Amino acid sequence: MSHVGSKSYFKEITIERLNVVEPDGTLRMVISNRDAAPDSAVIAGGMFRKQKRAGLTFYNELGEECGGLGFAGRTAENGESEAGAAILFDQFQHDQIIGLSYSQSGMEKEYGLEIWERPNRPMIDPAAFVGDHRRMFIGRTSAGETAIMLRDSGGNVRIRVLIDANDVPKLEFLDRDGSVVYSLVPDVGTTNPEGEKKET
Repeated sequence: MSHVGSKSYFKEITIERLNVVEPDGTLRMVISNRDAAPDSAVIAGGMFRKQKRAGLTFYNELGEECGGLGFAGRTAENGESEAGAAILFDQFQHDQIIGLSYSQSGMEKEYGLEIWERPNRPMIDPAAFVGDHRRMFIGRTSAGETAIMLRDSGGNVRIRVLIDANDVPKLEFLDRDGSVVYSLVPDVGTTNPEGEKKET
C-alpha cells in the first residue's frame, strides 16, 4: 500500500528493520536488529563486508555508508560478559574518523573517544590504508588507566597523559619504538611494596 505525501500515526510499531529513503529511493538510514542489519557496505563502487549488529546505519546522498550506531551484549559460554557499543562517523568514502566506543570482555573494559587518520583516498584504492592509524584516544584503558594517548603519523604512541590504576598521575613522552624517553610523575607520597618512598 502506498500513500505518497500522506502522514500516518502509530502509537506503537514492532519491526525488524526500517529503511529511511529519499523520494528517489536513495537509502539514507537503516534501523534494524542484528539479523536484519546490513552485512556489507557499497563505497565508491566497491563492496565491503561488515560485522552485523543491532543499531542504526547512516548513508550519504550517494547511498554510501557514512557512519552508524551499534551495540551488543551477551554472556559467553564461559560465563563471562561480552559487550560493546559505538557511535562512529566515517570519512567520505572511507572508514570511521571519529567515534565514541565501549568494549568489555570479562572484567576487562575500555571506553572513550577515538580519532583516526585516513588517507584522502576512497576505500577501493590500494593505497587507501597506507598511513591509516588511530591518532588519539581519550578514556579508560583495559589496564584501568584514565588516559589521553596521542600517536604520530606512523601510529606510534608518543605522548601519554594518565592516572594509573594506583591513582598516580603521569605524563610520558615516548620514542617511535615505544620506550619512555621522559616521564613526569609528581611527588604524591606513594610508597613501593617495601615501604620506601617512590622516586619521582
